[in-house]
Amino acid sequence: NIFFLKRSFQIPTSNFRCFLLTSPTMESPTERGGKLSSRKKRSGSRDGLDSQDLQRHPASSICRLFYRLKVFIFGILIGLFVIRPFLASEAVSILPAELEAHPKHQYDPKHNSRHGNLILSKKDYLQRSANATDKKRQKKLKDEDSQEPLDSAVDDGDDEETVVNALLKPELSRTNEELKVEKPKKEKRKDEGTGLLSNTTVLSNVSASTSPRDIVDFERQPGVVIATKIHGPPHMSQLIQSMCLLKVAYNIRPKYDVLVYVTEPISTLDESILRDVVRPANLQMVLDRKTLRDHLDDMSTEQMASLMKRCNVTSSDQFFWWTRCCEDGMNGSCMPLAYNWQSEFRSLHSWKSEELKPYKYMLWFDSDAFPTKMWDVDPVAFAIRNDLKILFDNFPQGSSAGTDLRDKIIQAYNDTLCYLKLEDGHLAARGGSCLKPRVPNIHGFFHITDLDFYRNKENLNWSRIMIGDNKFSRRWDDQLAVTIPAAMRAAKKSWDMNA
Repeated sequence: NIFFLKRSFQIPTSNFRCFLLTSPTMESPTERGGKLSSRKKRSGSRDGLDSQDLQRHPASSICRLFYRLKVFIFGILIGLFVIRPFLASEAVSILPAELEAHPKHQYDPKHNSRHGNLILSKKDYLQRSANATDKKRQKKLKDEDSQEPLDSAVDDGDDEETVVNALLKPELSRTNEELKVEKPKKEKRKDEGTGLLSNTTVLSNVSASTSPRDIVDFERQPGVVIATKIHGPPHMSQLIQSMCLLKVAYNIRPKYDVLVYVTEPISTLDESILRDVVRPANLQMVLDRKTLRDHLDDMSTEQMASLMKRCNVTSSDQFFWWTRCCEDGMNGSCMPLAYNWQSEFRSLHSWKSEELKPYKYMLWFDSDAFPTKMWDVDPVAFAIRNDLKILFDNFPQGSSAGTDLRDKIIQAYNDTLCYLKLEDGHLAARGGSCLKPRVPNIHGFFHITDLDFYRNKENLNWSRIMIGDNKFSRRWDDQLAVTIPAAMRAAKKSWDMNA
């Protein structure tokens, strides 16, 4: 207590800082000497202590010792701060190997003693660095003379495709050996005889029409389409941005067809803008054949009753595309009918669409997905080369659970699913006697799928059973729709992109 120390020891203000270093139990001058000196009494000092009293006090020697130690340490720090730049300006320390291997290293006085292996004067260091830089510059000029300049490959009159190809020339000129995909750290797919394949590995169970030796990254493969879906005009700007970024990051090289499903009509102007963005790839816009009223009129009595309960309406005339409907016991499930319809479309109707029949592989890319860099690996070629049923990213994205889910899986596949996770980069599934399974979902924003697998009779039947009477449902959506067939019938052919 500062107030206690000052009053009990009658310490002058000028000396109070020194006495704070002492113990609060020390003896006061009055208790030690009995009376103050007669000289101090005669002088009438208001502090009550003279200099002799302070010198006789046991705290005085400790105070002087701490003060001298503080001055000594402070002096050393000031000296190092002032003298060090002058010492560093005459020499620099670097590793001998770094001098030639890294001529870009510049002289920095702050690092004069970091390594201590070699001490060079500043003049010598700069001279040797300049020599190494000259050698590197000469080698670079020699290499540039042997290559065609980029400016000569791009003229003002060239079209968009020629310009982009010129910019991508270093990437397009890579050999098959350079385009190999690194193997996962753990590889236990030997039971199927299909480990991770390079560009030149032959896979025996791929159809004869497409030999793996012919599959090269970023070369156009037959029967591939890029697909997505939006609701209508308000989402066109987002779609244009997404397709533009996807084109530059990937599709400018293979030039796969682009298929866009829309629920409400798009203006001719918007369609022409999008067509210019995806060019030179072909664009096909497909308008839904049914309006919301058509869907409502085709619903069964059970489906209509379930929908009206979830949407909290009493008449079908109260439904609009932006009417929000909720799921019982499911957090965050109150979504507009427009969103729920897209989930249902991707769960069942997209597999059956006439526009997808000519294709074998589909790269699905949500309109709110945006590439941020050039793709170094071709995911489509990778999936075809390894005969995958689905190649996905960002697993898991949520999960689905319930006894009704178990019943639907048993009805569709006559089996159960109690366990699903990633093992060595692919799905690992196991059944059991679970009554309420929880199934992690494949994220639906971006995946490559084998269309023949998902539109076979058994898997289409699963999609119908999953939807059931729950039309326009957020719970039974496209993520669960693609996850269950992969887990039940092709777990080891369903790979994660980041494995």
